Amino acid sequence: MTYRKARQGRSFPFLVLASLLASCAAPDPSSAPAVAAPQRFLLAETLPDLIVDDAASQRDAAAIVARVAALGPRPRIDALAPEFVPLLFNAPAGRDFLGLAEPKVLVSGSPALQCPALEPGAGATPEAAMADGVQACRAALRAAGAPESCGCRLLAADHVLTGSREDYAYARGIPARQTIGGKLSSLRMVAEQQGAHALVLYAGKQPVWEVGEPEAGRATLRALSADGPVTAGTRIEARRRRVGLDRGRYAERIDATLADGRDLTLLIGQ
Repeated sequence: MTYRKARQGRSFPFLVLASLLASCAAPDPSSAPAVAAPQRFLLAETLPDLIVDDAASQRDAAAIVARVAALGPRPRIDALAPEFVPLLFNAPAGRDFLGLAEPKVLVSGSPALQCPALEPGAGATPEAAMADGVQACRAALRAAGAPESCGCRLLAADHVLTGSREDYAYARGIPARQTIGGKLSSLRMVAEQQGAHALVLYAGKQPVWEVGEPEAGRATLRALSADGPVTAGTRIEARRRRVGLDRGRYAERIDATLADGRDLTLLIGQ
């Protein structure tokens, strides 16, 4: 079991959890608060990163999640509505996670900036849900050609959030650049999400490119502006590859060839 914040063996998360429990008065069973309802998410920021790449680490993570859920809201465990968890409320994968029945998980690539994966998972048991999410995470990493060192990290399980508050940020718009024939364009753009994987690139308020839903690493570009390198409405087949994950959004590289033979590259979030 691997942890980014600490590498002191598999017993470490339980030591951290023990510290968390010790900081809270032991509840009287007759007056203990009910376990938080699924529409409220428990955020225990003192937990280490939970890397769940193998069965042992998945069992450990499931035990930690169950203990935090049993504690319920208290001074060091916040209870948040989904709309105050931007990653869940806005990211396509987050919304998919919200729509699943429990047991369910949300798993990301780790470290996210080099490991582009954000995947929900579900199953008959917490361990099965975690295994499903990890399988989807690994498939996403393979499809992106991510480094072999990438792992899969548990971000949420049922109504427990296992990361830090900043892990649940979501960027509505991220910077985008284009190169044509190897030359960087002076056009400054912002890429905004449209649907699960499609994007629209804007220069100010002017839409320039629409990037359609990908299929096996490919996508269709549609020119939206007469000021671009091709006539508005032109469609171009392109190659699309994810290279990282930042604030719930994928950094991507999109490559295409224009009709005149020049190479077109769109750099999203880079």
